Amino acid sequence: MLNVRLEIRRLWYGAAGIAHTPPPEAEYSPAMDEEPQPTVDDDVPQPNLARLAGAGLWLRDGALAVLSGVLLSLAFTPLEWWVLAWAGLAPLLLTPVPAPLWRRLLNGYLCGLGFFLCNLWWLNTIGFAAGVLLAGVCALFPML
Repeated sequence: MLNVRLEIRRLWYGAAGIAHTPPPEAEYSPAMDEEPQPTVDDDVPQPNLARLAGAGLWLRDGALAVLSGVLLSLAFTPLEWWVLAWAGLAPLLLTPVPAPLWRRLLNGYLCGLGFFLCNLWWLNTIGFAAGVLLAGVCALFPML
């Protein structure tokens, strides 16, 4: 293989009128065709630092989704701060788009949970954790 490359170089440089001599270490030897043997260090699995660096990203995205749901709930009664209906979507929209499907579903569920827990809290006076249970079910809709 190396002889072919050296011949191509000789023909190329010869056609251009340039004298070319290959360096002395470029001589062909049969050892160049052999596959490199793995060393002891190649068998040890290397740590995946990208996984460790992104461990807190889903926590940050989840916190932004809950914040978005709480801000959206402040736009409804009893406070009726209508401006927060527009600003409440901003934290949810700050999450990166190419997230995996499970993380997008989780963010939608957490946003709905934050919204419905605040709006359906009054149902807890009717029954034991009725508002919490209903909020857990209603949060499935923003997830989709």
